[in-house]
Amino acid sequence: MDLQFEKGITNSSETAEQPLLNRAKAFLKAENFDSANEFADKVLDIRPKCAQAYVIKLLCDLKLSTVKKLPRLKTPFDDNPNYVKAFEYADKKTKNKLQIYARIVIDKYTEKTTTQKKIKTTVLFISLAAVLVTAILLFINLYPLSELTVDDVVYQKNDNAYSVKNCSRFGMNNEIIIPSELRGLPVVAVDEYAFEGCSNLTSIEIPDSVTSIGSYAFYNCSNLTSVTIGDGVTSIGEKAFDGCNKLVEVINYSSLTITKGSDDNG
Repeated sequence: MDLQFEKGITNSSETAEQPLLNRAKAFLKAENFDSANEFADKVLDIRPKCAQAYVIKLLCDLKLSTVKKLPRLKTPFDDNPNYVKAFEYADKKTKNKLQIYARIVIDKYTEKTTTQKKIKTTVLFISLAAVLVTAILLFINLYPLSELTVDDVVYQKNDNAYSVKNCSRFGMNNEIIIPSELRGLPVVAVDEYAFEGCSNLTSIEIPDSVTSIGSYAFYNCSNLTSVTIGDGVTSIGEKAFDGCNKLVEVINYSSLTITKGSDDNG
């Protein structure tokens, strides 16, 4: 064991407690902590203010064979009663070294605990965010939004289904594919006047889920050239495609007959 920094604590190497200290150091070096602690107590019976004896007892508590291993500890030891006594009775040089070792451990422990707290906080934040997202998704699934905008097309929720309500006449995509469902609910209709005057629109695909196309739904879509109608459509309102003068391609999978210029379907 290395207790060199404690030289000067005793005034004479021939004092009565010195042989006991030597035995305590020997046991400590052999990591026989119980015996080392016992002999340190015997020293304190003779000289109650012997700093070396308290250092030995401190090392026994911490299961260390030398003071040089103190900085390796993961948790602070400055509240150990034997450290307090050793610090109280030691000379200035010994106090400084004990304090340095204690500060090294405290700094490491503080840094570690701070990092752990940051990690715990981050994990907690992520967990709460995940719970919040799950709750939002659950809410959306249970209570779908009454109105949604997708690709500049507005969809209106009616009961347990969506219909195409209207479009943006400015900045709308040229080619629109109406989805068969939104938020888990089917899209079943294209409302009256839904795409009225949408001059940017050049093509539209209506899915099989749609059963009706309202009157004037595509009224005056002057640049509409292609329409695909799914097989689910069972009704097309009056003049649904009136004013679509460039419409040259109609792909009709429904059972309805699409007649150009008809008052029934435009």
